[in-house]
Amino acid sequence: MSLQSFDTLMQDVVMYAPSCPEFTALHCIRAACIDFCNETLWWRYEGDPIPVEADEQVYTLEVPNGTEAVAICAAFYDNMPLPPMGFAGRSKWTMRDYDSRYGAPVFYTQETPGEIKVLPVPDSNSTGELVVTVAVRPKRDATSADRDMMDRYEDPIISGALARIYAIPNQPFTNPEMALMRQRLFREGITRGKIDANKSLTTASLRVQPRRP
Repeated sequence: MSLQSFDTLMQDVVMYAPSCPEFTALHCIRAACIDFCNETLWWRYEGDPIPVEADEQVYTLEVPNGTEAVAICAAFYDNMPLPPMGFAGRSKWTMRDYDSRYGAPVFYTQETPGEIKVLPVPDSNSTGELVVTVAVRPKRDATSADRDMMDRYEDPIISGALARIYAIPNQPFTNPEMALMRQRLFREGITRGKIDANKSLTTASLRVQPRRP
């Protein structure tokens, strides 16, 4: 996985808002990248296999340094797909309470962003491994993001940053009309990013960290 510094977009942002301080521009670039990742689930990471242990339902998701988990995109147990079960789905299984049953994992839930919970409770025969692909986003103090994402969606991310800058009130660079125009361009880029991310679910993704031997 290759990263690109937010600073690489600085010149393109301040060119359109020359009186904007660089620290403000950097903050807005980072925020635009975070928003883009939150909505498109485009930046994905596959961590090392996680050994499943008896009586342990919850496992911490591995993510790259400087990032945090957004959502699980795919999960496998012993090379078999592990489908998600949301809270709405659980109500359909009142006669089969997977939180108290034991056996090999057949579903997962994500009750907190940084963890995966398997259902039912693994027993002593459940000695397989979980492989999880998780969508990530930069942390609020991050200085970089996925290079491929920033290259492909450079213009939308710049527009997202400028939309935030122009919307700051009572500044020399304040421009509500331009903020709306840039926000529209950002939303168009997010729509394209969502389509691209959904397509990658059925093909090999260039953004997934290869599993190490």
